[in-house]
Amino acid sequence: MPGAENAGCRGYREFRSRELRMPGVDDIGKRGPGIDCRVAGNAEVLRLQEKTKQSYLSSQMSPCVIWDMIGKYLDLQDVKNLGLVCKKYRESSKLMLSKKSWIKLKLSAGSSFSTTMEKFCREIYPLLIPKYIYPIAFFLPTTAAHVQAAVRCGVAAKIRLIPNSGGHAYDSISTGNNSTLIVDFHEMQKVEVIGTGKYAIAQLQPGALLGPATAQLWKLAKVGIPVGNCLTVGLGGHAIGGGIGLFSFVYGLLIDNVLEYEMVDAKGNIVYTSETENPDLFWALRGVGGGYIGIITRFRIRTFQADMIRLSLVRMVYPVKDFVKVVSATQDWMAWTRDNEPLVGTMALAFNDNWNVSDSVTPGGSEPGIIVASFHIYDPDRNPTSNATFLRKISEMFPPGGKKIVMFPPYLAMHYATGYAPVVLPPSMPAPDAPGSLQQAGEGGFVFPPDDYIVNLFMKFTKQMAIVRYFKARSQFVKRKLTMEELERLGEIMLRIPNNRAGLLINTEHGAIQKVAADKTAYVHRKVGANFRIHVTGTTRDGNIPEAVEWMEEFWAAMKSFDGGETYQNFPDLDVKDYLKRYYGSNLDKLVSTKKRWDPTNYFVNQQSLPLKIIKK
Repeated sequence: MPGAENAGCRGYREFRSRELRMPGVDDIGKRGPGIDCRVAGNAEVLRLQEKTKQSYLSSQMSPCVIWDMIGKYLDLQDVKNLGLVCKKYRESSKLMLSKKSWIKLKLSAGSSFSTTMEKFCREIYPLLIPKYIYPIAFFLPTTAAHVQAAVRCGVAAKIRLIPNSGGHAYDSISTGNNSTLIVDFHEMQKVEVIGTGKYAIAQLQPGALLGPATAQLWKLAKVGIPVGNCLTVGLGGHAIGGGIGLFSFVYGLLIDNVLEYEMVDAKGNIVYTSETENPDLFWALRGVGGGYIGIITRFRIRTFQADMIRLSLVRMVYPVKDFVKVVSATQDWMAWTRDNEPLVGTMALAFNDNWNVSDSVTPGGSEPGIIVASFHIYDPDRNPTSNATFLRKISEMFPPGGKKIVMFPPYLAMHYATGYAPVVLPPSMPAPDAPGSLQQAGEGGFVFPPDDYIVNLFMKFTKQMAIVRYFKARSQFVKRKLTMEELERLGEIMLRIPNNRAGLLINTEHGAIQKVAADKTAYVHRKVGANFRIHVTGTTRDGNIPEAVEWMEEFWAAMKSFDGGETYQNFPDLDVKDYLKRYYGSNLDKLVSTKKRWDPTNYFVNQQSLPLKIIKK
């Protein structure tokens, strides 16, 4: 089932929302020992800067200038490792120039070139070429020092940087445009564990994907972190925007468990931030999402003992014609669990009854009808008195006629059963061998593959495997119960939901999420009831995409009457005009103040980044 942190490939929209002021050469001060672009005597760098200042933005100068400059700030071994060989006009396995840049270099050098970049672009950013997005280059750092160099030289060369971890950012927030440079964390996916037992801390790099990270943490120390259930989402965005998932009700959002961020700021300095070190920045990074204050290069996150918890999962499936009574019951159920069993999470999804497209290599993909999944997590350290009375109550509160399965999955099996992995395993990388033995864990002999099989499968996931498709979503938080009139209006539209191209997600927001005050972190959405998200996804093979978008907009219009005025910042929507208010609410002014302190020239910019000043209307 596509869950709280699920996205597909996004369409590209040009940046129009605010002026792209680039800090000029005179704005750039010292950047630390030995890395001052204006250091006396370095005439070549000065000439490069001046040439950049005069002609880069008119696209008359080779984009290799930035890499020549980066090469001057990295030691020779780093240059060798990164393959920064622009001066010789040769391709590199670590530095990939875009097709547009290759053409410019080819014309100026009179040399022949391979199709390395186009292959890279199609494999890792498959929608960029058909959408005519050709960023200046893709920079694949392997250390935080490489990111430092990219920032310092990006500022000097007046080139914007866009970080990309998993590539799941809605509406192409993480794919930039033709004048930006992508800092791709494909080579920074390390997962480590410091300490043991209940005191273990996970240390992860931003390129780590949720599925592989979950598998590695289990393999290393039998621990977990509370992540979402889209297994190919990258940690880099997930752990600064919120990080909602199945385990949030017991352990809180992922941001509530971050202990320390390592960040490269707008001066190219590495900054460490925690409750006691740079606390203003730590506050902001826990919820800033795409607000973009700096580039995160490492996370330290509190873990839980995954081998100690016990899980219960109830799954019910109904036909679309039952939408009104099922969603009505789901609302009542969410209210009951909030007041009586807040450690129970619930997710409801709706698709056409005839859905027949496989969009996940795990069971949590899209499927026919209305699916309601409710789960209880028992952790003796966190909720020793919880008695999971929901197993009895849920049968009383939902209507008859649906197909119900009760499961008691082990930890990894829970991720497998509910996980969404929209990938295609290439022939050169087949799925793991069929499990030789299955774990029985539910009524009716329901079984799961063994842990080794799940670990092996999850470890194979990479963002290159993403299914190439269209994706667009609209979402809002809801703070009250829908009226019967509102439900019936939605139900009438739901009867016409396009097959294989559209879906609805509703998930609860309570338990440990609501125990944190709205001003404790930048994440302000602590008192909402549920998150409603309607989306369109698919390829032209799946049907008429524009028709599906029209249907989504009709459903979205019907949702307006119960709009709670807030939107999850990890579900960005470029069509939302008041996005700053909806993402950050009463925390906006403090966030803008923090942005101004740490990025005073507004170098870090994307389509919905924080401004340096709020213009009051």
